[in-house]
Amino acid sequence: MRLFGLFIVCALVFAGTNVNASQNGKVQVAQANGKKATVDELVALADSGNSLAQLQMGLILRSGLDGVAKDPKRAFGYLLKAAEQAQWNSQYMIADMYATGWGVGKDPVSALKWASIAAGRGSKAGLSIATKLRGTLDKKSIKKAQSIADKWTKVTLIDGRPSGEYSVSCRVLRIQIEQAKNFMDNVKTKTDIKRFKSSIGIKKWSSLLIIYPSGIVALDDISRRYKGLRKVRSRKGCS
Repeated sequence: MRLFGLFIVCALVFAGTNVNASQNGKVQVAQANGKKATVDELVALADSGNSLAQLQMGLILRSGLDGVAKDPKRAFGYLLKAAEQAQWNSQYMIADMYATGWGVGKDPVSALKWASIAAGRGSKAGLSIATKLRGTLDKKSIKKAQSIADKWTKVTLIDGRPSGEYSVSCRVLRIQIEQAKNFMDNVKTKTDIKRFKSSIGIKKWSSLLIIYPSGIVALDDISRRYKGLRKVRSRKGCS
């Protein structure tokens, strides 16, 4: 299967509600017009539930940008809120913060949960963190973290875990494999891209939209997911 360096770009970053999506749009429009949002404006938007602003405020407080002093605890708070609204950049950062205890108490199980979610969405940083954690945690903790991640995401995460550790049924596996294959066969041009979040796309690729709710995805991520799901199917002995 040939891989394409093609990205599905959505005008708004998913934030869970129409109101938040509209707010995210305001932030992006301001940036597109060259008018950088002020920190006070970002704080107001972030505190009102805007996931993109939460991510940006988390980055500012994490690194001490724009003349704002570093504040690990506040950074963690904003990044966690963004992560819970499917901002994948926030998800691997939260995993790292839980793993290192920076801005929050060390919690390797929560770290693996968020790293698995990020890795399952194509994050190389998330995959790296997850791989390291699986090499140090006991089996019970690993199983607990992966179970929480699966329940949170509601679909199979191809996150670097051994194929034999997936509890997904053969029927659900078949559906997810078919959707990934259908996506790769049908999404090849910019015109095709627009169908991803259309009513047709929602019906055809529901499992992919759960993982990539913003509509932003690289085709090689879907190819990786497809191959991973097939390995799980083979390991489980599904027909």
